[in-house]
Amino acid sequence: MSIAVVLNLTGILLNALEVVLIFVFGISPLTRKEGPVYLYTTEEIDNKKSAINKKDSMYKLLSRIGLLLCIIAAVFQMLSCFLPAICGRI
Repeated sequence: MSIAVVLNLTGILLNALEVVLIFVFGISPLTRKEGPVYLYTTEEIDNKKSAINKKDSMYKLLSRIGLLLCIIAAVFQMLSCFLPAICGRI
């Protein structure tokens, strides 16, 4: 199996993973479209150790990881296309 094929497959797998991460964690947990409405006091929102802030920071981190995986996957797939042309047949 050539390096180009491995890079391409890795890029495709990373794309699949990033789509799941962005889909699941890309929308803020504070945005609710249905179900019960929760009211938070300003003290709860301002408290950095509150559950809502911990969940919000986790969602932001995982959505950014998803975006980073998207960029890495695109680079791998571009390399898999151009690597054989640059380095000869690998």
